[in-house]
Amino acid sequence: MKAQPPPHTRDAPSADGLSSPVSRFRRAEDPEWHWLENRDDPNVGAFLEAANRECRAWMMPLDGLVERLYHGHLARRELAVHGLRTALDHYTYWSETAADADYPVWWRHPNDREQEAIPFLDLHARAEQQRFLELGDMALSPDEQWLAWTEDISGDERYTLYIKHLPCGEPIALLDDIGSELSWAEDNRTLLFTRFDATQRPDSIWRLPLILEAGGTPRADEPTCMLQEADPEFWVGLGKTRSREWLVLDCASKDTSECYLVPARDPGVAPCCFRPREKGVEYGVEHRPGHFYVLHNRGAPHFRLDRVDEADPGADWQPLVANRENVTLEGVDAFAWGLILTERDHREAQVHVRVIELDPHHALTRDERLPLPESPCSLMLGDVPHFASRRLRLREESFVMPVRWLEHDLDSGERRVVKTQTIHGDLQPNDLSSQRIWATAHDGERIPVSVVMRADLAGHPLPTLLYGYGAYGEVLDPWFSVARLELLSRGVAFAVAHVRGGGDRGEPWYLAGKMEHKENSFRDFLAARNALVDQASATGSALQPTAPVRAACWWVPASTLPPKHSAPLFWTSPSSMSCAPWKIRTCL
Repeated sequence: MKAQPPPHTRDAPSADGLSSPVSRFRRAEDPEWHWLENRDDPNVGAFLEAANRECRAWMMPLDGLVERLYHGHLARRELAVHGLRTALDHYTYWSETAADADYPVWWRHPNDREQEAIPFLDLHARAEQQRFLELGDMALSPDEQWLAWTEDISGDERYTLYIKHLPCGEPIALLDDIGSELSWAEDNRTLLFTRFDATQRPDSIWRLPLILEAGGTPRADEPTCMLQEADPEFWVGLGKTRSREWLVLDCASKDTSECYLVPARDPGVAPCCFRPREKGVEYGVEHRPGHFYVLHNRGAPHFRLDRVDEADPGADWQPLVANRENVTLEGVDAFAWGLILTERDHREAQVHVRVIELDPHHALTRDERLPLPESPCSLMLGDVPHFASRRLRLREESFVMPVRWLEHDLDSGERRVVKTQTIHGDLQPNDLSSQRIWATAHDGERIPVSVVMRADLAGHPLPTLLYGYGAYGEVLDPWFSVARLELLSRGVAFAVAHVRGGGDRGEPWYLAGKMEHKENSFRDFLAARNALVDQASATGSALQPTAPVRAACWWVPASTLPPKHSAPLFWTSPSSMSCAPWKIRTCL
C-alpha cells in the first residue's frame, strides 16, 4: 500500500481552499505566494496547519505500517539514556534523560565523591513550560561556579542568554535576541557571545562583563562589540584553545577564513588578526605554550601543518606536516605533550587518528596512527578537556558496530571501553554484515559504496535502499543506526554511495563534484546503483525514488534486471553538530 490522496481531496484545492505553491516548484515568479514569507501573518500558521491536515490525509493508508515501524524502533533503543561522564578540574558532569522525556537533566558531583551527585539544570522541566525549546549552547565558568546557556523558545534560532550560580541558583535572563554560541574568558567574569544581522547571519562577536556574587543576583554591564564582519559572505564563530590561554574569534566564508586572538585572561584587549584573509585560503590556529600551530591550505590543496613562535606570530611559518598527495589533514588538537591529527586516506576513504609527541625542544619522539576497530569505520577524538591529559577519549562506530567510547592510555597503550550504545531486540550487531565495493564512474573514477545487510542474507539478491549526498564536502563516514535495523530485519540491504562533492576521499573529491563538476555527483550515484546490481547485492526492475531524509535515495527492488536507466534524485541540506572540549557536551 502507498500514500495517496483520499477521494474527497484528489481534485479539490489543497489546504482548505488555497491551491498549493508546491506544484509550481518556483516562488520567485509566483507573487501569489509571497505572503508566506511574512511570519507575522496569521494566515501563514493557518495555511501550515491546513497543509499538515492534508498531509495526514494522504498518509492515512500507511498509518498501520508507521505505527509498527515506530514501536519496533523504540523496542530496539535504550530509552533511558545516561550520558558519558566528563571530569573537569573540580566536578564530574553528565546528563540523564528519562525513558519518557525528550530533554535531559544535567548532573554533577565533586570529583571522587560520587555520592554527592546533584542536578543543576533540568531541561525537561524547562521544556514543559514552553511550546518549543531548543538548547543552543552551555558553557561553564573556569572556576565551575557559574553556568551560562542559550535557549530558543520560538523556533526562529534567536536565543536568550541565561546564567545561574551552581548548583541551585535561580536562572537569570541577561540578554535576548543573540546567537547560540558562548565562551567564557579565563577571568571568570566575562562572557563572549554572537549576534546576527538582518539576514540572521552571525556577523559580530560581543564581550559581556558580568558582576557575579555567590548568593546574589548576577548582573551584566553593557556588552561591547569585539569584532564586526561586514562582508555578507562571511560569518563569525568563537572558541578557546585547549591550553586555555587564547580566545579564538573566527571569520569564515565557504572557501576563506581569518582568525583573531584575544588573551583569555585579559579579554578587554583588542582582538589581534593572526593572518589577514586571502581569497581561497582556509586556516585554523591551535596553541601550545611557546608555539602556534596553523592548519591551512595555502599552496596545499590537501592541507598542511605549520608552526610559528608564540612571541612572533608574524614570522615565517615553519613546516611540520607537509601536503600529501593521497591524504587530507582534516584537524589538529594540541596537548601539552604534542598533537593529535585527524587524517583522511584518499585511497581507503577512511579516517585515521595520528599521535605526534614532541619533546621540550620540539623534537619528534613519537608518530603513529591509532589502530582501527575495523575498516571502514568512524574514529574520532572525543572530549578531552585537560590539556596535560595522556588518556585520550575516542569514539568509534561502523555500519555494524554501535557507538562506543574508549579511553586510550598513551603510556601503556591499553584501551578501556567506558560506554557502549545498547541495542535491544532480536537483531544484534553480530547478526549484521558490511562490505565496501567500488563502482566505476563514467570517467573511470572509482566510487566507494558501503553496503550493510543481515549476515544470513549476504550473497543473496536483496531489495536495497541506496543513499547518497555529495555536497559541501560533507563526509558519510560509517554510522550505526537503530532505525535502520527495522529495514535490515525485513531483509532489506542499505547502501551508501560516497559520491564526489562529498569529502569522503578528501578535498579533491569535494572539488570534483562542485559547481561546474556537479554532474559527477549524479553520475557517480548512477554508477553505484549499477555496481550494486552487477555484484548481486541487489537486482532491479525499476528504481523507485524516495526521499526519507536529506539525501538522494533509491529503492532497488529484487527482481529481473532491466536496462540501466536514471531516475529523479532528491537533495536537501545536511545537519551537523560539533561541541568544543571546554564546554559541556550536549551531544553525549
